[in-house]
Amino acid sequence: MKIVIAVLATLAAAFAQPLPQLRIEAVDAGSMLYIKNISAIPLTAFMLELVDYPGSSFTFYRDELTAGGIAPGVEQKYRITNMTVGAAPDYVKVQAAVYQDGGSSGIPAKVALILGRRATALDTTRELIQRVQKDGSKKDALLSDLKQWADTTKPQRGVKLNSLEGARQDSAFETISAAIRSLNEHSPDETLKMLRNDENKLAQSHPALPVQ
Repeated sequence: MKIVIAVLATLAAAFAQPLPQLRIEAVDAGSMLYIKNISAIPLTAFMLELVDYPGSSFTFYRDELTAGGIAPGVEQKYRITNMTVGAAPDYVKVQAAVYQDGGSSGIPAKVALILGRRATALDTTRELIQRVQKDGSKKDALLSDLKQWADTTKPQRGVKLNSLEGARQDSAFETISAAIRSLNEHSPDETLKMLRNDENKLAQSHPALPVQ
């Protein structure tokens, strides 16, 4: 509770930014999300939810911090497999956003979920660095180990992504999965370089991350 209160206090003090603009299109076997940053500051993360739609739920996070964020005035698209979103776009809302300077917008508790995910990504990245450093010379065994680890972090049935537990599990799963994809396409040394770069950006991000 103290951690959540501290995070919310930090967010309240941060310079407020506008919510990004959202538009949605229905496409074959899914939906297309378009997020436009209307702030003068790069957008680094956001959260969407399906709000008050009977019988369905949807939560979507995207953290673009390590990729440099979404530049001012830029619209970025994301294809998803959820068809309800495209069929009921008026029910999908941008609930929270975080910007490069530490400013934020939206519901404070939802912004706290974004930061909780980011803190988990940092912890998971640091653990990945240790594992790749230790077992990088045995790539096949390393990949097997990481796949088993990813399976233990994948959100289980009944765990909601708009809860802190679900947000953190999802973040860990995505972070490990990204490392697995990198190892499949690149050498362990190249993956290690990527992980160290991500660690640096996460550790220096604003606002300050909560202690887990």
